[in-house]
Order: sequence, then C-alpha cells, then structure tokens
Amino acid sequence: MPDSGAQSSRKGPGGKLQRSQIEETVHKILGSFVTMGEGEDSRKLVLLTEGGIFDSVTALEVILELERHFKIVIRDDEVCSENLESFEAIARFVEAKLSTV
Repeated sequence: MPDSGAQSSRKGPGGKLQRSQIEETVHKILGSFVTMGEGEDSRKLVLLTEGGIFDSVTALEVILELERHFKIVIRDDEVCSENLESFEAIARFVEAKLSTV
C-alpha cells in the first residue's frame, strides 16, 4: 500500500489539520493510485462517476488508504460518488470526517 507521508503530524490551531494539509495529502494519496501524464493534476480528474478513472478495486484501495492515513472510518453508506467523485469531493469529505472526530 502506498505511503502518503507523515502529513498528519502538521496540525493547525486546536490540533486540527488545516484544509491545505488535507488537500496536499489527498493529492499525494490519489497520485499514488493514478498514472498521470506530464503536467496533469489529480485535482482535475474525475474519479468515481460514469467514465471516471477508478474501478471499484482502486476506489476501495483509496478508501483504505484515506482511513489509514487520516485515522478515520468510512462507513459503507458514505462510499458514494458525492463523496468520492473528484479530488475536491474527497478533500471536503475527509475534512468533514475529521471535524467529527
């Protein structure tokens, strides 16, 4: 499984990860699962909608890595295109999960 680095050690006020840190880590996690062309940015990729680049196995691997890295639990009912369709959706979802921990 990819190692997305030790981003969780950098926290903002109140011990919470800052949005930019969440985005940076999500970008690294996605980049470890996606082969991108030169100059291509995972922030612009469509991941989990019709025509997206992730199949169900890759989506599961991404979910497991997000859980491992951010120390969150992603419930089955949270695995949907609304939360996982794009880089931005994943970053928002992780930020929301971390705010409830």
